Amino acid sequence: MPSSSALATEEVEYVPHIDPIRLSWGILLTAFAIFCTICIASVLLGHFFFFQSSVSLDTTLYVGKGTVSIRVGNDRELAESRFRNLSSETTIRTDSTDLWSQATINFKDPNYEQLIATVSIKGNTTVRLEDAVRPRFNWTVSDYVITLSDVTGEIDILIADGLNRKIVVTILTPNGVEIRLLQSGRYVIDASLSEVSITNRKGQAVIIAPDRTGESVGQGERVSIWGEETTKSLSRTSAPLELLENSTLDTLIPYQDGNAQIINDPPFGWTCTNGPANNLPRGNYYQDIAPDGRASLHLKRLNGATSNGYTRCSQTFLQGLDVTQYDYLALQAVLYINYQSLSGCGVEASECPLMLYVDYTDDDGVNRRWFHGVYARPLPSSSSWKRICDDCVQEHILIYEKTWYIYNSGNWLNLFVEDRRPAKINAIHFYAEGHEYDVFVDEVAILARPIGAEQP
Repeated sequence: MPSSSALATEEVEYVPHIDPIRLSWGILLTAFAIFCTICIASVLLGHFFFFQSSVSLDTTLYVGKGTVSIRVGNDRELAESRFRNLSSETTIRTDSTDLWSQATINFKDPNYEQLIATVSIKGNTTVRLEDAVRPRFNWTVSDYVITLSDVTGEIDILIADGLNRKIVVTILTPNGVEIRLLQSGRYVIDASLSEVSITNRKGQAVIIAPDRTGESVGQGERVSIWGEETTKSLSRTSAPLELLENSTLDTLIPYQDGNAQIINDPPFGWTCTNGPANNLPRGNYYQDIAPDGRASLHLKRLNGATSNGYTRCSQTFLQGLDVTQYDYLALQAVLYINYQSLSGCGVEASECPLMLYVDYTDDDGVNRRWFHGVYARPLPSSSSWKRICDDCVQEHILIYEKTWYIYNSGNWLNLFVEDRRPAKINAIHFYAEGHEYDVFVDEVAILARPIGAEQP
């Protein structure tokens, strides 16, 4: 029979491999390290979120004329003929067969409902919108950042005045040239696979070659980089001369509320009038804010008008403006047709919601007139109304309403046969005419290049 001692459970003493005190300290220090890591990460993430994170600008594409192709990322290409909200990594391509084709991208700050910049995309041009952002919170000091890549063709960029923070607009081209716009102003970029140029009409810009050497582009300068990737060359010339006073149509009163009593206020250097004298209601001309937020000159005649009327602004040269010293003249107008009641430009094609009219003297001393108009309400196909006015050499241009459009004549001198070529400009007029019209005009300019200067 087994003894009681044999049946008793043997007690085994446990000897730990790690000192409990050391283990406790290890756990404590590890927990403290994790706590510190969480604190540091929270501070860094909090700092990033509150001071460095960004949100997208409100970005909208408006088609001014023709049809525009849109591709988001690698999706299939879509056609757009009116307007569309844009997101990052969107490619926009205008019609390559219509030189008047055009589209506009508006960038707005969603926090202030303020227009930041406008990019006008001319015909046969491709642009990829990479990004357009602002800081998440108003108290941070980061910049507005807009990046456009794969740019080929011509784009005009307006950066608005009075922004709440600094701005950097970066343009990247397929041949490695980079352009940075750093200030409110007006710029023109023209890019091909062999040459990239920037014209700084007003503002501050830098052009950077593929080897990362940068050149400042001053106001009134045009800088080009061209050639093969390994043998890039740079040229610096003057931008086209602006022959008109106050081409941006600034007025004494910077803004008037269209719903209040309006004081007609002509731009500096221009005279404006309404007519005919006996036809009511009278039109108005004053500085206003267009529906998209751009400050501009407003030409307006509404109130159910059913008779002819016009609102006209003119700049006159008493001795005549000698243009024989130039081999390039371009008439440019930036306009927004909000509404017109007449179809086309009226019965005689003389009542466009925006018409350009130049009174000039030719080489033989004969006084002549030149007209060209823009309208937004098409004529019915069955209409017998004229599509070109008696003094016109071109058909008027049909665009879409409620979007900005840059009219540019190209080299105006090429429109004339030799015996009608202008020698002096006596006056230039822009006007809205018809029954009811509601038009905004941001610029009317004559851009010139002296004989022998580099082609702009």
